[in-house]
Amino acid sequence: MTDFDAEIDVCGMVCPMPLFKAKKAMMSLASGQVLHVVCDDKFSCVNFPNFAESDGHDLFETYEDNGHYHYFIRKK
Repeated sequence: MTDFDAEIDVCGMVCPMPLFKAKKAMMSLASGQVLHVVCDDKFSCVNFPNFAESDGHDLFETYEDNGHYHYFIRKK
């Protein structure tokens, strides 16, 4: 399992709420720290890579497990 510094579970939420919660969580992290996001929004596989790229963060691992999408984002 990948190490992370903070985790949010945004299951049950639809866009734009998962991104809003992730952006808020990223603000509390220091540069280099990792946020783990768990989401069940099927459009998150497009939204989270775009969010990470536009904000300059490193989305370095993603996977899907039984309808739950996991994103590991390293803060710039």
